[in-house]
Amino acid sequence: MLVSYQSLAGYVSYHFGIEAETLRPDLTFEDLEMDSLALMELVVVIENETGIQIPDDADEIGPHTTLAEAAAAVSRIAECAAR
Repeated sequence: MLVSYQSLAGYVSYHFGIEAETLRPDLTFEDLEMDSLALMELVVVIENETGIQIPDDADEIGPHTTLAEAAAAVSRIAECAAR
C-alpha cells in the first residue's frame, strides 16, 4: 500500500489541527513544531488509518524528516511487510 504525501498531510492536518494550506512536502515535523510525543501519536494515526504496522524501532520518522520523506518511508515499510 502506498501512502501519498496528500494522505499523510491530511492525517497531520486533521489529527493535529494544522491548516492544510500551510503544509508542504518539504516541511519537517520540527518545522511543524511536532515533538516526539506528537510523532508517536502520528505513527498510531497512520497505523489506524492505513493498517500498516510501523515497527517500534523504525527511525524513518523523526523531527528532521520531511512530510514527503515520511510518506515514502511508510510506503517502504508497507512494501517490505507485504513481501
